[in-house]
Amino acid sequence: MFCAELPDEYRGGLWLTHFFRSARTVSLCFDSRQPHPILEVLVSETTESPNIDTYWGWWYNREQKFTLVYAKKMLVELCFPYGSKVEEGCGRGNLVPVNVKVIRKVGL
Repeated sequence: MFCAELPDEYRGGLWLTHFFRSARTVSLCFDSRQPHPILEVLVSETTESPNIDTYWGWWYNREQKFTLVYAKKMLVELCFPYGSKVEEGCGRGNLVPVNVKVIRKVGL
């Protein structure tokens, strides 16, 4: 999976966003005149208790991988018109806290 690294204007530091399956798709989220670092990352379920810095991901059962990853749980919930609990109840997947491990910086 790939994502972009952006400055966090509210808390300082950096945060990861725009998680997609290809670096090219991540690059389409930005103006080419202001490029942001694109990273290859490994997303895995965490065993730690969620906190303010926890990323959340949707484990999609059909594809057996994470498909939606965001810095806040609410942002994943917005992807489901009736909420993630309905989708979980239908056996489509699970909303879980995740670890995001940076593998490398990608150049396009």
